[in-house]
Amino acid sequence: MSEELLTVLQKIPGMHVAARTPRFVQGQKCDGQEIGQKLGVAYLVDGSVRKSGDAVRIAARLARADSGQELWSENFTRNLKDVFAVQSELAETIVAQVRGQLTGGAAGSADKEKIQAEVQAAEKRWNKKCGSA
Repeated sequence: MSEELLTVLQKIPGMHVAARTPRFVQGQKCDGQEIGQKLGVAYLVDGSVRKSGDAVRIAARLARADSGQELWSENFTRNLKDVFAVQSELAETIVAQVRGQLTGGAAGSADKEKIQAEVQAAEKRWNKKCGSA
């Protein structure tokens, strides 16, 4: 799930995404500030995925890398049969939140439509590259 989400986010214009688990982090206890410094990023997105029966719960968080201050967090609980729709919804929400934090404003309906179109285009490019429909 996370690799696919990162792949979609990377393909959105203006979004620069660092590797999910850089070698220097694997097996080490690093806080967000250390990770942010090593990656040279201003914000960190992290989360978790848990499954119970046919349901999946995805927790996503956006934090400032320099202070660790959490700027946004949300849980998404969905039926596992619709995991790709959840992935798209999560990508759209994260992009909107990051843009809102960077520009100081909430996304309007035109912005939301643009973000949705960018995510859908990124998914189409990913599917075409991977040979999926």
